[in-house]
Amino acid sequence: MCGRFVCISDLKTLQRWFDVDVVKAEPEASYNVAPTQWISAVVQNMRGTRGLVRLRWGLIPPWAKDRSGAARMINARLETAAEKPSFAEALRQRRCLIPANGFYEWPVHQQAQTREPVYIQQQGADIFAFAGLYSFWRDPDSGEQLATCSILTTAANRTLADLHHRMPVILKPRQYAAWLDKHQQNPTELQALCQGLESDETTWHKVSESVNKVSYNQQEAIQPV
Repeated sequence: MCGRFVCISDLKTLQRWFDVDVVKAEPEASYNVAPTQWISAVVQNMRGTRGLVRLRWGLIPPWAKDRSGAARMINARLETAAEKPSFAEALRQRRCLIPANGFYEWPVHQQAQTREPVYIQQQGADIFAFAGLYSFWRDPDSGEQLATCSILTTAANRTLADLHHRMPVILKPRQYAAWLDKHQQNPTELQALCQGLESDETTWHKVSESVNKVSYNQQEAIQPV
């Protein structure tokens, strides 16, 4: 799964890497992005214009009565997203790229039965993109509209399988255009696009338990220990 990640790339880097045409919200660097926080994402309209926007992490379906379930909707399983009412429409019509530099996982230490955080990156890449879905929800009481999102996950590759049985779908630059294409609405073809990274394309190292705290947002969070 993916429950915390890092996004520290500046605006110019995001504009260049993702061919952003319009900046609707500037990025805020974080070494410890957590559920329900606002994150940067790249979306595309029917004309092919790409925009850098802010989305709240934790998808709230349009029909939800309140936002209470958002923290549980940070991930969507690639294999079943097309069948789930919460994600099916977003998969067809509202896909996004979620920029990241790495993400955290908490594998169970078998001997001590404790969880020790690790930091995972794409091998040889300083920046990459999660395959994301987004949706719009309007608060029935205040009328406020929220744009929310979820990160797609798939089966973990061999390198990461001992850490967790799931991993986020990480797209390669050559896949960005097809993923964002509003005219592409075939779930089967979209799922085929999300193959995930191979074992030799991911790397990880242990990091400080300080990252367990959502409030900890320091560069030292990603340093090996």
